[in-house]
Amino acid sequence: MTTPIRCLLVVCALAALAALVDGAALAGDAAAPAAAPTGGVVRGRVKIPAGGDASTVFVYLKGTGLSRTVPREPKLIRQRNKQFSPRVLAVVRGTTIDFPNDDRIMHNVYSRTPGSLFDLGHYKKGASKAVTFTKTGPVDIYCNIHPQMVATVLVVDNDFYTPVAADGAFELRDVPAGKYEVAAWMPFSAVTTRPVEVKAGAVAAITLEVAAPNRKQEHLNKDNMPYGRYK
Repeated sequence: MTTPIRCLLVVCALAALAALVDGAALAGDAAAPAAAPTGGVVRGRVKIPAGGDASTVFVYLKGTGLSRTVPREPKLIRQRNKQFSPRVLAVVRGTTIDFPNDDRIMHNVYSRTPGSLFDLGHYKKGASKAVTFTKTGPVDIYCNIHPQMVATVLVVDNDFYTPVAADGAFELRDVPAGKYEVAAWMPFSAVTTRPVEVKAGAVAAITLEVAAPNRKQEHLNKDNMPYGRYK
């Protein structure tokens, strides 16, 4: 057998062997079972009272065994045009929020919410002060100079929270299997809760209804006195 023919046979044999190896690998991949899902989905809709603003409604889970990821970078609530922006924010317990002053006037951000008291004092445009929120629940925030400035921070205990859509729809994905409470909340309203059982690979459908606000937005200043003439 001549050398060229011998070389050709060797090349053909190697190609056939490679094809067999690739085929076996593909067959092995096809036979490998898909990983079983470890989490489930909580999906549903929140009924919002007439006149309520869906953009201020949040849904979250309450229970043990749920992850909590504290962001490294602070969240922001700006003071702009004599308003807080955003007016409503949900954060995980332990999150820090910066309150930069973008106005050309002084502001004084404070809260009188029990367990979350703070007073940042007066500061000018371009300055910013921060607060770390360590207690769960809603925290009402005001400016001691401008009574129309109102914000609320909802502090939750885990990563499973979400704002609702304009029609009240919501979805929480990759929830570990277990029994929890699903809660719906909007500012100045009581929290509504319902039990939910999450199963791996399944969808738990649930409907909640947010009650009308039970507290008024109007408030006194940080000294528990009526606001003066500066607005």
